[in-house]
Amino acid sequence: MIIDYEQIKKVGRFSLDCETSGLRYFDDLLGVSVGWQTESGFAVRWLNIREQSMDEIKSLLNPILSDPSLTWVNHNISFDARLLRRYGFDVKCKYFDTLIVAHLLDPYRENSLKELAKSVLGQESITYKELMKHYKVSNFLDLPVEEIEKYSRNDSVWPLQLYEIFQPLIKENNLQWYLDNIEFPYIDVVVEME
Repeated sequence: MIIDYEQIKKVGRFSLDCETSGLRYFDDLLGVSVGWQTESGFAVRWLNIREQSMDEIKSLLNPILSDPSLTWVNHNISFDARLLRRYGFDVKCKYFDTLIVAHLLDPYRENSLKELAKSVLGQESITYKELMKHYKVSNFLDLPVEEIEKYSRNDSVWPLQLYEIFQPLIKENNLQWYLDNIEFPYIDVVVEME
């Protein structure tokens, strides 16, 4: 099984991150990493357009994206939601954006995913631009497979780890109602406006 739907439904959330030909939402979709929590850690699957057709990728992802009982955890989720909708994915799940939460918890901190991984999770990583420059390639899919898998794994696992760390901080700062009723529901509005 490529994606463990039963485990995702059991925990109620998943992470999904899109890799594109550039850093803008209208660039080409190259692949998607999907992560979820298991009993022993995290599982991540990398799906790319060189190995699967867009219809195959949609058939794998739409069951979780279209399930309103599940929560999609991601960093800067509006980018990925807008991109997936442009490609015809059926996005109806709930959102949890670690960028929004990080900013609400500390607006003066650098809140990029790589910086949060370093400052909150103690993890180091290379940026997209650094990775492309290091390997002297212009297409993400021209990177060595192990680098693609490592990069995409981080982009899927780190938001899930931040989700766990942020939960008590959200409660401590009385942010749950605000997130559930203001910030996260309006992601769809932002996606439609942009």
